[in-house]
Amino acid sequence: MALIPLLTGLFLLSIGRDAASAQTTVSPDAPRSLVIGRITGKPSSQYDKLAAFNQLVVEELADKNITQSKVLMASSPQEMADYLKSGKVDYLSETLFTALFLEYYGLADIALREWKGGVSSYHALIIARNDSPVQKLEDLAGGKILFEDRGSTTGFMLPFVHLRDSGLEFAPPPGTEQNTPNDLTYDFTGDETTIVGRVLRGQADAGVISNEEWENTKKTPAPFKSNLRVVGQTPDIVRSLVLTRQDLDPDLKQRLMEVLTSLHKSKRGRAALENYFHVTKFDHFTETVFKQLEWARNSCDAYGHDLLSFVKETP
Repeated sequence: MALIPLLTGLFLLSIGRDAASAQTTVSPDAPRSLVIGRITGKPSSQYDKLAAFNQLVVEELADKNITQSKVLMASSPQEMADYLKSGKVDYLSETLFTALFLEYYGLADIALREWKGGVSSYHALIIARNDSPVQKLEDLAGGKILFEDRGSTTGFMLPFVHLRDSGLEFAPPPGTEQNTPNDLTYDFTGDETTIVGRVLRGQADAGVISNEEWENTKKTPAPFKSNLRVVGQTPDIVRSLVLTRQDLDPDLKQRLMEVLTSLHKSKRGRAALENYFHVTKFDHFTETVFKQLEWARNSCDAYGHDLLSFVKETP
């Protein structure tokens, strides 16, 4: 399965398919804690949100002998994989590609869809200046495009796949081989606001931002938009996902899913969801979500080796 090279490269891991067998199991009848996990570079600012949300979930799980709420944050997907492997994390929210990685290695099950800000899916836009000769994606051949960062779904992976599907070739990483005149060169800016500014200043032929950033008038004000145009749009993909530890007790997992999918039905639950990173609700997969997951896996199969070469570059 060609998904392996991409995901292994993305997170620089070497975890065997039998990793789940090393996990620690806990008797479902024993009083225990529920541990929510998160991969983040901002642990101090996110801890309280995670703790408050998980405390409510724990209270709803009293019938399953869950007595204590705990939070465990990881600085990288590698570290979260270790936590799941050792049974230290029970569930977490994650974006598509990280979720696929954790699922593939038998560490977690993708369980629910997570709506954020009232939406269940999002996409990336390729933008250019109005006075640019770039009218469509094909016009970017031989030009330069700006991405957010290598680990971003809408800021890199999703648009990379879409641009390749459109027939564009990227310049190889520096020092690997010679560029051709039609190769698309690139740079990573670290944030979408910088992308908008650099495109407006003519420092690149195009840039990539999410539709959420484009529609946010504070981040992309009307005067900026009036000087920009959208020249391409990726397919929609699921906004976020809930994962559970692969060997979590089945009865507890089922009850946890019941609790999570019912939170939006109460005033207290809706407040907790909003505080938990502006989540609107959790729900079960639709046929659309299954198709989006299948598309993502097929894209990894098609472009995994190419993506790997970019991800492994030193930022």
